[in-house]
Amino acid sequence: MVKLIWENKKDLLNNISGLKNTFRDYFNTIEVISQDKNVINNQNWKNMLFWGDNLNVSYHLLNNFEEKIDLIYIDPPFFSGSNYNISILEGDTKYDSIAYFDCWNKNTDSYLQMLYERIVIFRKLLSKKGLIFVHLDWHASHYIKLFLDEIFGKNRFINEIIWYYYNKYSAGKKTLPRAHDNILVYSKSSDFTFNEQRILRKKPIKQLKREMVKGVLKNAKDENGHVIYRTVTDKKLDDVWR
Repeated sequence: MVKLIWENKKDLLNNISGLKNTFRDYFNTIEVISQDKNVINNQNWKNMLFWGDNLNVSYHLLNNFEEKIDLIYIDPPFFSGSNYNISILEGDTKYDSIAYFDCWNKNTDSYLQMLYERIVIFRKLLSKKGLIFVHLDWHASHYIKLFLDEIFGKNRFINEIIWYYYNKYSAGKKTLPRAHDNILVYSKSSDFTFNEQRILRKKPIKQLKREMVKGVLKNAKDENGHVIYRTVTDKKLDDVWR
């Protein structure tokens, strides 16, 4: 297997028991919103929101949720070294405000280590039916896919989703516009849960009807041997999003 190596690469699994104990009671309940506190005590809660470093939160969650989480989505820093603004309208005045920071002031090695040690723990949290979605872009997705292959296994790669931004402005004169993000999808095991998503087409189309014949997928035919068409108004969501 191809492996990505960087300076001071390490995982923390050798000390996982100690880290679980350290963070077992690290987080306290500050507020309960629109729910009976007795329900929380009985563990029949609906949602939990943590304020803290997601690595510390993960160590805490391992105490009660190891191999119990069915879906993890992370949107880490893209390693772009930029800040991103949002336009805010107040009355007739429009101004820009910082929406979020995407600066990583350290080097590539430290960025990779930061993500690596988190994803190693995330894998322990995933159930056998679980999936992880890792949202990145061109700055680091090529690095991260290599160590996702290492952590989950190359055969556990499910999809690379291209999140395409239509008509995105680009000031570059010597490059093609960078108009998409990448979402890498991996499973914990071969027995993962996948719920098919369908979206409406802009207009109905005619499509060949397909059917299984003795274990082989073939075009369906009528009693006269003519292929059968059907009108479809939706389609299966694919790996290019707009």
